[in-house]
Amino acid sequence: MMDRVIILASGPSLVREDITAALSSGWPIIAVNSTWQAAPGCSVIYAGDLEWWDYWYARIDSTAELWTCNAQAASRYGLKLHAATGGYNSGMRAVQFAYQQGARHIILLGFDCSTRHGTHWHGDHPAGLRNPGDGSEVRWRGHFTNLGNQLAGADIVNCSRYTALTLFRRLPLAQALKGDA
Repeated sequence: MMDRVIILASGPSLVREDITAALSSGWPIIAVNSTWQAAPGCSVIYAGDLEWWDYWYARIDSTAELWTCNAQAASRYGLKLHAATGGYNSGMRAVQFAYQQGARHIILLGFDCSTRHGTHWHGDHPAGLRNPGDGSEVRWRGHFTNLGNQLAGADIVNCSRYTALTLFRRLPLAQALKGDA
């Protein structure tokens, strides 16, 4: 069980400086989807989409625990299954997963919930994998709004350098890591 965690999503606001600070903080790190490549020292790689696992599973060279909410991906690749239902995006599910694992202090990075500055910090996914499109931003914010009611007692701080996600309070990363309110 973890009581605190940093979740690194794949929004274009995620930068090397923030990844380095997160990795050196001593906090457990959950990397969402392809962000494991930028944070090979992460504790957990979390991805919800079967297609993502089909493409990336054999390419992952991290010792992180591998988690998904997709039963077919869990079965196919021997991943740990996070039981969850309903609409989601992998970043939202990673927040839900962290909370269900006992995290009550959660820092978010790369949670842009917008394509204003691009699709991901790494650019578009390879051919065959889904990238954000029309309606993604509205759908993402809806996923988080639905999740917000399930996070009683959690202190979630969005430290993304820019974001359209307004559900959680915002602080600069250095301040959030110090525990400043």
